[in-house]
Amino acid sequence: MINNFKAGCTNFHNKGNNFIIEKTNSTLITENIFLGVFCLFSFIFFILVLLTEEIKYLALIPLCIGLFFLRIFLWKFRGKEIITINKNYLTIKKTGSFLMFIKKFELRKIKNLTSLRIESNIFKNRGLGMEFEQMMSFHLELFGMNSNGISFKYDNISIAILENTSEVEKEKIIEEINLRLNIKP
Repeated sequence: MINNFKAGCTNFHNKGNNFIIEKTNSTLITENIFLGVFCLFSFIFFILVLLTEEIKYLALIPLCIGLFFLRIFLWKFRGKEIITINKNYLTIKKTGSFLMFIKKFELRKIKNLTSLRIESNIFKNRGLGMEFEQMMSFHLELFGMNSNGISFKYDNISIAILENTSEVEKEKIIEEINLRLNIKP
């Protein structure tokens, strides 16, 4: 059990009876540029539709799409995931964007805490050419669409947390959470 520790983008510390894990979001610059440009184009399209169309409510479509991607852009650019473990609950709070909700899980219902690795090569064994597989894998990796986090079962539902976490961070987080859940490795 640790009091204060830092591994990569993750800080561990105790505050009163709570154990807190804070992970700063780490994303690729290409992903941020792509999302930022997409937000900009959505808002420009919103203004153009608003100024030129007689049916003004059609402008809501690019506005909603732009807000959705702005939320993702802000989360990827300055987001932080805060996991708090106290006597009875594991709480996940995301900060850095709008419409981020707090999720609360009872510790006694959490099972099977494991390292999660979703390979970016989703096209493997689909009868596609090797060059295409490598190209798609590269593009998914480039835009941060592969996940490398932690998952657990809660009421038979898989919950994924802490995306883009290094192996060292994952090992330490799983060890600390299992320690507080009284699960022996």
